Amino acid sequence: MTWLTVKEAASLCSVTDSAIKKAAQQNRYQSRYVKGKGRGGKQLRIALESLPEKAQARYRGEELPHEDILQYTGKQREEADAKAWVVEQYHQSGLSPVGFVSWFNASNPPEDAISESKLFRWQRKYQEKDVTALIDQRGGHNRGKDTIPPEAWELFYSLYM
Repeated sequence: MTWLTVKEAASLCSVTDSAIKKAAQQNRYQSRYVKGKGRGGKQLRIALESLPEKAQARYRGEELPHEDILQYTGKQREEADAKAWVVEQYHQSGLSPVGFVSWFNASNPPEDAISESKLFRWQRKYQEKDVTALIDQRGGHNRGKDTIPPEAWELFYSLYM
């Protein structure tokens, strides 16, 4: 088993150190403490094998396959395309970030308003990868999965229906 420092794991997963620590506390990643410099003379280490496949592939230096954009819903793809369009408009406008955000917010409905930080975040993601990096992947990880065991459903149905 390969044990990584929190910084290494965070880099591989493209998240912050605190996100890795929190995930380890929630037992999402296998972790252990070893002697060393740190709080109370111990350091947190994360098992490489417990990280997502993408992070493991990055560690091994393997090429990551491009994500198939068709696996996402139409709404997710539309939102990602809209974000990419905003980034492209910003690049073509030649305006400063403040000027572009002001122009964009003035010419669009209030619910579509953006901030400079949002523009920079979209720009960074779009340049790192492509449109798939702009897809909002929060939630939906269990779409189509049944969470109620058949026995529990039968009991519920017999008692309440």
